[in-house]
Amino acid sequence: MGTVKELKDLVQQAIDKGATTVEDVHQAIARMPLDAPLPCAWAERRVNLVQFTQMERGGHHSSWEVPEAFAADLRAFLQTVRALLPK
Repeated sequence: MGTVKELKDLVQQAIDKGATTVEDVHQAIARMPLDAPLPCAWAERRVNLVQFTQMERGGHHSSWEVPEAFAADLRAFLQTVRALLPK
């Protein structure tokens, strides 16, 4: 299964189970060094943050600039979310 489709399916599962706010959905942030500052503590206070990655390279268009690193981080997030889902 493709990563983007899997992410879409996981979000749809959360919605189907009654998720109505950002606090209801597991979220990840990949902080790129050339993008705007984003402290992890700030994100933790605002969303249900399960993964915060400080990337080594990339900027605002990271999926285009460093696609391998972006995809690896997305795969790691999906693996984390799968582990958090009820069996």
